[in-house]
Amino acid sequence: MLAAMADDEHNPYAPPAAAEPDDAGQPLRAFSDAYDDGPNDFESERQPVMLTIVLTFVTLGFYPAIWLLRRRPFLDRQDTGTELGVALPVMMLVLTGLSVIVVFGGNEVAGVSRLFSLAGGIASLIARYRVLAILRAVSTRTGRFLGFSSAATFFFGVFYLQYKINQMADTPARAERPRKKKKRKKLEARAAAEADAEAELRAEDEARRLGAKEPSANEPPPAP
Repeated sequence: MLAAMADDEHNPYAPPAAAEPDDAGQPLRAFSDAYDDGPNDFESERQPVMLTIVLTFVTLGFYPAIWLLRRRPFLDRQDTGTELGVALPVMMLVLTGLSVIVVFGGNEVAGVSRLFSLAGGIASLIARYRVLAILRAVSTRTGRFLGFSSAATFFFGVFYLQYKINQMADTPARAERPRKKKKRKKLEARAAAEADAEAELRAEDEARRLGAKEPSANEPPPAP
């Protein structure tokens, strides 16, 4: 019984065992270390969806572009390989303003207003799906695994995206996956280690060949 109690694997008061090294020789993190229980970075981007709808009506449709501009720095910091950028939100603002101004010109310029509205809608769609791609990548990498709808993004735009941001703020990150850069460095380190091992084997084989060709001291010299 005493031996069983002394066993570290069954003793709840024993210190945690050291993590086993991975293929590259680096110690693996414990399973509990893979959980991120710190402050949620999406909390700073939380906003009621109803407030987003009200602001859109109050600003005569300008707020979606403002919403994108305000969240652009946060979204572009996520290291997902996709960036929202400034050009699309600014283009939306300009085209929305031009379409509103042209509306007051009467029926003669109604076609121009519709053209500006169409161009602004295309820019808005591209911006929405960029934000959707960023949120999907962050959700998968941080272990949230939330569902995202392309159709809802198309029909509801920033209202749906704000809803998903709020949902990500409510969902703690789990088991964050390594970045692609770290994975690439790990593969490069493994390839370098394999190349070094192969070079050592070749050097040992060459040394054996040279040793086999040298005549021993007791061997008589060849006849003339």
